[in-house]
Amino acid sequence: MANDGPKRRIVEGEVIFNDVPVDYGLIRFAPQPDGPIVTAEILKGKYHVDNKGGVPVGKVRVEITATPNTGNMSEEELRTHPPAPAVIIPARYNTSSVLMETVSDEGGTQELNFRLGAK
Repeated sequence: MANDGPKRRIVEGEVIFNDVPVDYGLIRFAPQPDGPIVTAEILKGKYHVDNKGGVPVGKVRVEITATPNTGNMSEEELRTHPPAPAVIIPARYNTSSVLMETVSDEGGTQELNFRLGAK
């Protein structure tokens, strides 16, 4: 069987900002120095990455963003019952992220939790 990419591992965990679970957003894992970027949805403070086997093993830069959860809302629903605004997560956790983690190659699911603060 041919090797079709880097070794990967399923990763899951929680994302908390200012002591409150991130209601809805995205988490990205960018292998360092390069490799395939993996993105997962954050829903009610939890995420789970298993697409294509999970996150590539090794050092990864983590980027976290929050957005309003519009789900399958129609335009009318958006106008009459707009979703709660997204928490503004500082750039140091997303576009200029300083979050670095290591995904190990030891079997099973790896838990990576992120407890972030505005300061």
